[in-house]
Amino acid sequence: MRSIPSCQAALLLVMLAMVSASFAATPFDGKWRGQSNSKSSRCEIIELTFAIANGEFIQFKLVTSIRTEDGAKGNVGEDGNATIHYQPISLGSVTEHHHQAAIVFKGDTFEGQFDTPCGLAEISGVRAR
Repeated sequence: MRSIPSCQAALLLVMLAMVSASFAATPFDGKWRGQSNSKSSRCEIIELTFAIANGEFIQFKLVTSIRTEDGAKGNVGEDGNATIHYQPISLGSVTEHHHQAAIVFKGDTFEGQFDTPCGLAEISGVRAR
């Protein structure tokens, strides 16, 4: 059986480390939840849950008294800032624009402005435990 020369083995280890680093978890990965306590004329409390993996939004659900919105696209930057885009669940033949949110993460908390069916909403929350 032939053995791998030490320089080739070292190169292989460096390449594996680089690949695994590109898939490393970010400080913002995990499940999050939040809500808006400000009542608008159209909605009661707005509830939000989402999950992030490798800095990317992989689950998203925004619940209002008008409707539920699922699915979002976006990433969290290394600085904790994120802009995401989402759209409402289909309501028959009604077509609506994409909604968006700007979120800032700090430690185990977040704050954001969300374009919702109820208007612009300030939503804050925490990492779900």
